[in-house]
Amino acid sequence: MIDILFAIIPKLEPFAPTTGPALLKSHCEAGGLTATVRDYNIDLYNWLKKKGLHEQYFHDDDSGFITWFDRKFVYPEEWYELYDVIEPRLLDWIKEIKHINPTWVGLSMLSSASVCVGRKMCELLREHAPQIKIVIGGAAVRKENQMWLDEGWIDYFIFGDGEFSIVELLKGNTQAPGVNSRYPHQVEDLNTILMPNYSDINWTHYEFEAQYAPIYVTGSRGCVKRCTFCDVPLLWPKYKWRSAEHLFSEVELLYHEHGRRMFRFTDSLINGSMSQFRIFLDMIKKFNSDKKYDIDQIRWWSQWIVRAKGQMLEEDFALMKQSNVNELDIGLESFSESVRWHMGKKFTDDDLWWNLEMMHKYRIHYTLLMITGYPTETPEDHQNTLASIQRMADLGYLTPSSNRTSTAYLSFGNTMMIQPDYKIYKMLKDDPLWRDGVGHNDWSYGDNTIELRLSRHLEIHKLVEQVSGLKSSWLQDKHVRALEKEMRSHDRVEV
Repeated sequence: MIDILFAIIPKLEPFAPTTGPALLKSHCEAGGLTATVRDYNIDLYNWLKKKGLHEQYFHDDDSGFITWFDRKFVYPEEWYELYDVIEPRLLDWIKEIKHINPTWVGLSMLSSASVCVGRKMCELLREHAPQIKIVIGGAAVRKENQMWLDEGWIDYFIFGDGEFSIVELLKGNTQAPGVNSRYPHQVEDLNTILMPNYSDINWTHYEFEAQYAPIYVTGSRGCVKRCTFCDVPLLWPKYKWRSAEHLFSEVELLYHEHGRRMFRFTDSLINGSMSQFRIFLDMIKKFNSDKKYDIDQIRWWSQWIVRAKGQMLEEDFALMKQSNVNELDIGLESFSESVRWHMGKKFTDDDLWWNLEMMHKYRIHYTLLMITGYPTETPEDHQNTLASIQRMADLGYLTPSSNRTSTAYLSFGNTMMIQPDYKIYKMLKDDPLWRDGVGHNDWSYGDNTIELRLSRHLEIHKLVEQVSGLKSSWLQDKHVRALEKEMRSHDRVEV
């Protein structure tokens, strides 16, 4: 019998196990407790792959749109359809948990999709193993999980950082920071967090278990920005970062003990602290310098923020390239400077295009993460987006990936989602142009309706296909075809 079993709950990218449960295992064992980790995410991925259903479940990112379109405000329709398929596997997990017989089960939920599975797991655990105590945690846990507590599905939830709180809870301190709290707990000093323990992980279970498959590492929590549409400040009100030395010690551990070569940083932005960022990259550069073959060198991938000229220097882009940056995910959100200003992203168009020029010069591959239909977005802003996409193509930033000459990829979210606890909701709720909808997508701001936003989304995707030569899987989706049919019935919208 062990004290706690940590379960990684689907749906998440199946590259590698998430780092949270491995960290919690380290802290529990340091506190004299016994713990084990089960990655049910990769287990479900491999199980569905045998049935030819893995891509349908793991690579369909249109749940936000589907929720709106089908007017189902709990879970997408696909969840109900899929549950009949995956129920036997969930029951297998319950059997395994009953056999291990832990005192506690900790469910790690990091996405809205994992909440679907997590809720069902709680229900099955209550039915088949009522003696086991259930605690949930992860980025998908919010104060709203008080409802799960009230309904009896769980015994406790931890809101925010859980490394030290979980140990306290398992030892009987139900008042530990973050436990059943309305306010997220933050670890004050991230350098006090232990190295992750992956001893329960079988790396051969991962389809992408080769050296250059990414493994997750966290260098900071929170963000230096307070973007109006983002939930990161709800989890981490303060931006905290690890020292470059502490972070690199984890990278070295994963390199030597587990053979990892590609590191995917889960940070909201890796360049939040420019001083630590530069030190860390220099450490990677020096580490790689004595490696004879590329296959032995460290590579990395992270989210990144556009900084003004003077904050980022050309030498920084050169250092990123020298430290083997593989790809950057950049939260640009809009090509309109006025829209970005309203979002809280206060950098100029000159800053933006200089950054793109530097990344193209140093052959740094990146993805621009974009939002279609921000509340203050005007027709002129939309035309600017189209013109900016064309400009990127004309400059050679957008070309077919097979040419290996392009550095940029554009990723447009389906539509702008607004939830009541987001900063933007609080900003607009008294605005006469604002109309709240029944779903997170179903709002309007003046003439900016969901039909208009989705029509712009379709137009953007078609242009990206045209100028880059890259097929958009989103445009081929059955829901888009249904959407086009639905939108043709609205006289005010022309697709």
